[in-house]
Amino acid sequence: MTTDDPPEDAGRPHGEPHAGDPSSPHPSAALNQRAVLSVGLGVVAFVLLVIEPFGSLVLSMPAVTTGTHARREILASGGTQRGADLAGAGLAIGGATLLLAVVAVFLDLL
Repeated sequence: MTTDDPPEDAGRPHGEPHAGDPSSPHPSAALNQRAVLSVGLGVVAFVLLVIEPFGSLVLSMPAVTTGTHARREILASGGTQRGADLAGAGLAIGGATLLLAVVAVFLDLL
């Protein structure tokens, strides 16, 4: 490289990863719909925890399973899908709500 050559990252916004960077998602990576569904189910299950603990129990289980499947699909996609953090959030919200719902249903039975 001579002093007249432009820098390697010329024309690219600051902080944008290189195209060959395996840690960055593909530029046209699609958002995994199961990840979105997992967060939606987890949030609804958490809100439902106050109203109807059994309904929360029923909705939190699919939140956990769809979050798990979404993370697996995203990791196996090779960068063509994104949303692993979203799937993790749905998995965490669903898992925490599942535990709370089990306790709430158990205490309701006493």
